[in-house]
Amino acid sequence: MGIVSTGQFTLVDQNDAKPIMGFISAAGSTQQVYTFSNGAASFLPNWASTPLVLTAKIFVGGVDVSSDGAISGRQWSSTFNGTDLGTGATYSRNTNFTTPDTTASQVIYFRAVYTDPVTGIASRIDMSILLGVVKTGIEAVFVEISGLDVIKQADAATKNVAYIKAVLNRAGTIDGDNLQYRWYSVSSAGVETHLFGTQPNFGVKSTAIVAAPTALPAEVGNGSFTTAGATAAAAWTTAGSPGSNTLVVSENAVTNYQLFKVEIRDSSDSAKIYSSYFTLYDVTDPYLVQVASSAGDRLLNGVGSSALTPQVFKNGGLLGSLTGWTFDWYFFDKNGARAGFVASATPPTPDVERGITANTTGGVTVDAATTLAAGDLVKLVSPAGSVVKFAQVAALAAGTAVVLQTPTGDNVNCGAVSATGLVASEFVGGTLFKAVAKKTTTAGAALTLTGDDVDGKSTVKVDAIRP
Repeated sequence: MGIVSTGQFTLVDQNDAKPIMGFISAAGSTQQVYTFSNGAASFLPNWASTPLVLTAKIFVGGVDVSSDGAISGRQWSSTFNGTDLGTGATYSRNTNFTTPDTTASQVIYFRAVYTDPVTGIASRIDMSILLGVVKTGIEAVFVEISGLDVIKQADAATKNVAYIKAVLNRAGTIDGDNLQYRWYSVSSAGVETHLFGTQPNFGVKSTAIVAAPTALPAEVGNGSFTTAGATAAAAWTTAGSPGSNTLVVSENAVTNYQLFKVEIRDSSDSAKIYSSYFTLYDVTDPYLVQVASSAGDRLLNGVGSSALTPQVFKNGGLLGSLTGWTFDWYFFDKNGARAGFVASATPPTPDVERGITANTTGGVTVDAATTLAAGDLVKLVSPAGSVVKFAQVAALAAGTAVVLQTPTGDNVNCGAVSATGLVASEFVGGTLFKAVAKKTTTAGAALTLTGDDVDGKSTVKVDAIRP
């Protein structure tokens, strides 16, 4: 599971940027009813005779700026980032669904740019609306969707699932004979990704025609698409009665919302393909991470320590258990630059602390034998504490001569100097500490920050990773 929240222990000045919100309003129903009986077809409403007018509404700080001069680059399209439907503030849909038997919905996209008149900052705004058609009459055939279309992120290791059942309604009766399915996830750019093979966040199953769909977390993954027959790109699930008519979706696959598509092929109806789109929504309340410090926000003269304890809030309340949670801690110096922590297996005592007796541009000599390995990060502090640098160890000669090398991995992000990045003698009389680029705690355990870590002022950031 990826990072679900990030917090830090510092004071911030909250900005007063105004929130931007946009949506598309429709002057009429966004869903048509298609009737085909006795060879005659009709649509209600009929957009060909009375166009459906869509209007893009944009609010900044609660104020409608839809027609304001701060809005530019208006574009309507039938695909994300497309350019086919005009550039006005409104779009008139003057055509009915051309293939209502097989295509039951269409997404209309709008985008524009809002330029803040005060700061000059330009922000892109994207919005969309779903148009649909349902079929009635004695000859109507359409895809019918049911199930659980909202999902909440679980706080523990066992994940929640959503489940959607898609059936073929033919003339008012559910058709459950010799059906094949293809399921797709659809990106915000309109790219359809066929779900097949072993899918870690998805599964398919068969649900009886008369039964409501249900699903368990164990039905996600485990090659369920493979056993259902969808073993390759563009492949259909194995034909069945009713067939693989239920999609199981893990919470890990849905962030805010996720659009999906289902196709159903009926081998008893000339292999005609029927399709429909549906959306799953993540209704999880956001996590908030706060850091409690046992010693407040001050250490005196570089002495002492403070235990930093992560606290995770959800739904306005403190989570009682953080079992399975992981917390990655990062250190930033007084200039806001990423730095490292002093390594300490038993804080506040450093793992390695040695006086520096000499230094060249490519290494230092310490006053007592120590143990360091190639790739280790070290923190070098000048006698007065005014100069602090991090470096990566290449080798240790005779137990006291530390040779540096070009930093690699996360040590680079800590600003470690090059293999010859020191100034000769700048650290003589100072101190060498073994350091680490980041620290990790689990289950809400505290991180101990000491005076050896803090040089004047610092900020500690923590990433909370849910199990």
